[in-house]
Amino acid sequence: YGNKMCDLYSENGKYTFSVKPLPFYVVGDIPTCIAKESEIDAVVEVDINEKTVTANDITTFTFTKHTAKELQIEVEENGSISVYENNGFVDNIAKLKIATAPDASQECTFNVHIKDKDGKVFFSERFKLTTVDPIGCEIYPEQAVKGTDHWRIRIRLHNRSETKDWSGTVAVTQPLHFAETLSPKKFIRLGAGKSIDLLMKLPHQAIQRVVDLCVVVTLENGKSFEFNKPMDFGIVSYMEKPPVLDGEIGNGEWKGNWIGADEKKDICLIEGWDGPKDLSFSGSLAWDNENFYMLGVVTDDVYALDTSSTGGGDPHYMYKGDSIQFALDDREFVNIVEEGTFTEIGLGEVVGQGYYVWRYKSLYHQLLPQKVEITDAELFVKHHTGYTVYEVKIPWASIFKEDFVPVDGKKLRFSLLVNDNDGEGRRGWIEYRSGIGDGKDIKKFGSVTLVK
Repeated sequence: YGNKMCDLYSENGKYTFSVKPLPFYVVGDIPTCIAKESEIDAVVEVDINEKTVTANDITTFTFTKHTAKELQIEVEENGSISVYENNGFVDNIAKLKIATAPDASQECTFNVHIKDKDGKVFFSERFKLTTVDPIGCEIYPEQAVKGTDHWRIRIRLHNRSETKDWSGTVAVTQPLHFAETLSPKKFIRLGAGKSIDLLMKLPHQAIQRVVDLCVVVTLENGKSFEFNKPMDFGIVSYMEKPPVLDGEIGNGEWKGNWIGADEKKDICLIEGWDGPKDLSFSGSLAWDNENFYMLGVVTDDVYALDTSSTGGGDPHYMYKGDSIQFALDDREFVNIVEEGTFTEIGLGEVVGQGYYVWRYKSLYHQLLPQKVEITDAELFVKHHTGYTVYEVKIPWASIFKEDFVPVDGKKLRFSLLVNDNDGEGRRGWIEYRSGIGDGKDIKKFGSVTLVK
């Protein structure tokens, strides 16, 4: 059967062991076996046998015995753990303190046996410790002033240690235009198990791009920990008065912040990209109670449509020519089996037919058919020298479903790409977040927030 752990004894016919995903064998003369749901039926119970810890720290396990027998706890030590304190049971409760080594392995297991004075084992369990960094870090973008394009980041530090306080500094190291203007922040004596929020106001940007943010936390002992996160700063502004869809950007007509993609990191598959004048995107998003609005300004040195025999004339293949694809999703939590399912919409032109607002995909496909034109949407496209303006209005009921209610503060998952065709077929695309062109994957989306 494998390696024998011990001979296990019963208390009035009751044996105590835990059932885990990893199989193990109980061998003996056992006529019947009844699983007890109540821990009170156990001879000995423990609060937890798998936990996350930090190196060079002390972690505690609590045992409770439901027997009058005098029992003692024995631990099989190894190079990653040792017993820090073991005073046995007092009033049927025992606190076992385990010290983790400074160089503790990422995953460590050790055996605990609980015996009576004759050496009979009534409890035998393998414990598992997973070692993590002493400091956790979460990073969130938020508007410094609601409804404006002034942003800041909230850096939430969490001390994962069970016994140690930590002091140190937090610094943004990437992107460089952030790092050059943001001074490091200090934190002092962050208590064990405690969290703290630090705010950093970001330099103003007329167009909000996706940035690959890098934050470095340096502790007082000199150890540093790096945290990386792609971050976007998109809002969807409420429209008291709907914009005029005419391909012209009126003064104050689109009052929300602008998002954009115009850097090499945003380019996919295009070889020889010659900078923003070759292909780039900027735009603004808006909403009211009935509709979603989008303004897209695409800079492209050559405007070309798909004329291939496999796609030309079919709006479903607009993506092979110059066009926009974007995706929205209103779910807070996404089932892993539905990560490739969401609402995806295309904006573009078909040779000889005109412009289409096309629904490629829909999470609510039973209510909203896929691979069809959204006939109640309005799209206006105007070509200017070197750039094209897209203005579109789409009812919320044609994006999600009829009972969707947009509200201030609602977050939507969002991604957008602009396809490029310079007359010889699709070259590739430029994207604001991912998850559309390189495989349908909602985990790669960013988010936008409805703001009123």
